[in-house]
Amino acid sequence: MTDLLHAFGIQWSVLLAQIINFTILIFILSRFVYKPVLKIIDERRAVIAESMEKVKEINRGKEQLDIDRAVILRKADEEAGELLERAKAEAEAVRTEIEKAAKLQASQILVKAKEQLENERATMVREIQNKLAHAIVLSAEKILRREFSKDDQENFEDELKKNLPSLLS
Repeated sequence: MTDLLHAFGIQWSVLLAQIINFTILIFILSRFVYKPVLKIIDERRAVIAESMEKVKEINRGKEQLDIDRAVILRKADEEAGELLERAKAEAEAVRTEIEKAAKLQASQILVKAKEQLENERATMVREIQNKLAHAIVLSAEKILRREFSKDDQENFEDELKKNLPSLLS
């Protein structure tokens, strides 16, 4: 075997030195390089696993939020519908109330207009009666001046002035 080792050019002392160097290199690499690199890889795996768990938790939370949002939107739609119905009912009540008030106001205006018309008519009738009485008195005076004596005329005028308004009403 030694011949074989010499034939290949292998020396025991160099081979032993290389084995010792290789062992020292493996020890140094495993202690200062492989273990720290493996530790970093394990830490990254743990961080990735934790991140994945957080993602799953966030997805579950998102699903729950979507469900809650749908429920809230449904409730909001129902409340909006109820508010709309109430608003319609209140608007109808207000419209009815306004119509009643308008009808009442219109009837009051109509009554006032009738009263005012009646007052104006009565005033006009009185004025006409007064003017007619005055015209009759003047006519009667002219007639009486021609046919009656002055004393008869005065008596007739006084009597006419007293009785004429009661005769015209």
